[in-house]
Amino acid sequence: MATFIPEVSVIIPLYNAEKFIADCLESLLAQTLKNFEVIIVDDCSTDSSPAIVKSYAKKFGGRLTFSRLKKNSGNAGYSARNKGFAYSRGEYVFFIDADDFITETALEELYTLAKNFTADVVYTGSRYRYTTEGGTKFTTDRIGQVSKAQGLEDKPTLTINDPHKNLTELLLKKNLYHTPWTKFVRRDFLNDKGITFYETISGGDYIWTIELFATAERFLRVPNAVYFWRDDSFESMTRSKKSTAEQINKWGKILVSWCKAMSALSDKIELLRKNPVYSYEALSFWIDFSFKHCFEARMQVNPEQIFEILHREFADKGDIELTIPLLFSVIDLQQKQVIMQNRRFQQTAAHAQEQVNKFKQFAAAANKRIAQLEAELKRLKS
Repeated sequence: MATFIPEVSVIIPLYNAEKFIADCLESLLAQTLKNFEVIIVDDCSTDSSPAIVKSYAKKFGGRLTFSRLKKNSGNAGYSARNKGFAYSRGEYVFFIDADDFITETALEELYTLAKNFTADVVYTGSRYRYTTEGGTKFTTDRIGQVSKAQGLEDKPTLTINDPHKNLTELLLKKNLYHTPWTKFVRRDFLNDKGITFYETISGGDYIWTIELFATAERFLRVPNAVYFWRDDSFESMTRSKKSTAEQINKWGKILVSWCKAMSALSDKIELLRKNPVYSYEALSFWIDFSFKHCFEARMQVNPEQIFEILHREFADKGDIELTIPLLFSVIDLQQKQVIMQNRRFQQTAAHAQEQVNKFKQFAAAANKRIAQLEAELKRLKS
């Protein structure tokens, strides 16, 4: 009996997605490309998600593999993706979130493009944003937006051995998506480069994407929209009821975890070591992301209190090294606040000066008119 060798491995991290996993699996059953496998790794769900997945096993005719982590990773599915990748056998791998779904021609389109261009990475520049109340909305990255604005056709673009271009578009210009499900990747490329998801608390997909862009020799951007991203299907980390200190500490831990992972990536990739601007831009992005998620909590305390909260959490445990990124983040935040205040002051001052100039012009015109009227009155009297 011939061994089944799939063309594509679809990897799905699963956690409490009982409301949506069936839609995801139905979209896979409808695929026009049939030579693929589905690998689902459960991150210790507490709902009926695993049972729903198991009920679909027969429908996939042996192409569905289900596994479960021994304990919840707490890292947004990065451990589950890594375990799923370890099980994969496909020529290409494609990561899908359990609450999303894809078009029926998605795998065929992406696999055909990957083979035609012999691409290491196929990046999809368009997607569908789906909400329960708002329905489906087509969205594209900034490159697609510019093409549309200029009336140009958005065509596949192949970049060969030019990681600087890829990283510039991603980090400096912020033109591209960093989500893992916008990438269709050759499995041997990932194995050769040793690329897996950093198992950080949050942001591992961002670091994974940076490593792809920094190492891919043949990078293909395509305008194909094949993915439906459901953005109203999860409870945001910021919605949980926590105290001010707990909120700040949580996102402080997330930031520290991410900074350590990014530092490890810089040590691994020579290109990042020699061009620190990329790491700086990535760090700035993640600082903004982390601090936006605890904005309300931060607004309840002053910067000195923020430092005290973070210092108690990290420095008092003897891990002074971990406070460095946090100190930087606080300083960065304060600098931005000062810059914004200065801009407002300058704008206010410029507006005031403009009003003063207008008043001077008005006063000069008024004095001139008064002098004319006085001269006319004097003439009439005489």
